[in-house]
Amino acid sequence: MKALVIEDSKIHQQMIGLVLEALEVDVHLVSSAEEGLAALGNETFDLISLDLHLPDMDGLELCRRLRTNEATHLVPIVLLTSEDAEATLKMAYGAGVTEVMRKTSIEELQQSYTFLVNRLRRIYNGRVLYVEDSPTTAQLTINTLNEMGLEVDHCCSGEAALEAFGKQDYDVVVTDVVLEGELSGLNVVRGIRSAGADKREIPVLAVSGHEDMSRRVEILRSGANDYIEKPIVEDEFKARLGNLITSKQLFDQVRSQQDELRKLAVTDQLTGLYNRTYLAETAQKYVSSSIRHRESLSLLMLDLDKFKDINDSHGHAMGDRVLAAIGDMLLSRCREEDVVARFGGEEFIILLPRCDLENAIYKAEHLCQFIHELHPAGLAISASFGVSSIHQGGRHIDFEKLLKEADTALYTAKHNGRNRVEVYSEAGLEASA
Repeated sequence: MKALVIEDSKIHQQMIGLVLEALEVDVHLVSSAEEGLAALGNETFDLISLDLHLPDMDGLELCRRLRTNEATHLVPIVLLTSEDAEATLKMAYGAGVTEVMRKTSIEELQQSYTFLVNRLRRIYNGRVLYVEDSPTTAQLTINTLNEMGLEVDHCCSGEAALEAFGKQDYDVVVTDVVLEGELSGLNVVRGIRSAGADKREIPVLAVSGHEDMSRRVEILRSGANDYIEKPIVEDEFKARLGNLITSKQLFDQVRSQQDELRKLAVTDQLTGLYNRTYLAETAQKYVSSSIRHRESLSLLMLDLDKFKDINDSHGHAMGDRVLAAIGDMLLSRCREEDVVARFGGEEFIILLPRCDLENAIYKAEHLCQFIHELHPAGLAISASFGVSSIHQGGRHIDFEKLLKEADTALYTAKHNGRNRVEVYSEAGLEASA
């Protein structure tokens, strides 16, 4: 990046030069408007910084001249001044100044230049779906997108664009309004907005050569987030597209953080299983669905035998290792649709949708055996199980009742010698060695 600094004060020249060079900007220093115009006639710059009061021309007048020059009319211009007058600021922005910076503090200059340079230098990461049927226009725009650091999938028709959109995830869609084929850019936008919930919020930048205000309104009403006219001004295009990508990626980041917070809120941190909060929020839904659809549902409640002895003899750190190993084993031995949760302490709950009592007993017996043979952290461990179930045909029961039944069966398993499975039934408890 190259910057032209037009400043007659040698002290301020040195100060600004040091600030920009620290940002790895190639700095060209001149002392007058005449020298600055001469420099601009010989080479191009990405940033111009000029003083309000120059020896041969007012800084605002120089800015107006630069804005009428095709080579500099879009180059960011920083005006340096010690004045605080509101009228000066208004005149500066009216003359085309991009940003006003005060000379009073080098720290303030460092912050302002750092923000501006980073903004100009910014490289984006993301994937663009670009829809344009003109090969010449498409190649020029693709070059610009690549310069921004973006990957591009180019389609020449609306039909091809919607097909690509259905197969690939994108950060933004850029589409011309007038396209070859039966589908226009408006049809592409409408197709995107009618997609699934995870894809229909993708930002869309529409491009059109129409200057009619009603056409612009129609494009925005169709679901486009922003609109830009042809012929495309590169800096405007970069700014509008960059804003859309940044907003989308920030939204994705916030959503990801919310999902992570939600996950943390319902997950037991030691074992990685669901926690009691999750059970309280969702278990009754499983029970209600089972009764409504007349499907079986079973619940296993297990408790590690004599776990207090492990903590007392080997310490709580060893006890945590045992609990984590049990959690891993339970997850690996259960179906994806099963709900495996740490209920508290050394107690665990396994909710088994579409699982009848016979299969639930079989599951409990195998888990009981696996735990007995696991030897987590090198320790011998066993568990007692209680099983309760809603049979096909259903019975009117809520989760609390189902849980209480499993707890009753678990208590009996403990009473009958541990390391065993007991099954609750309305006719009485059934044991499984």
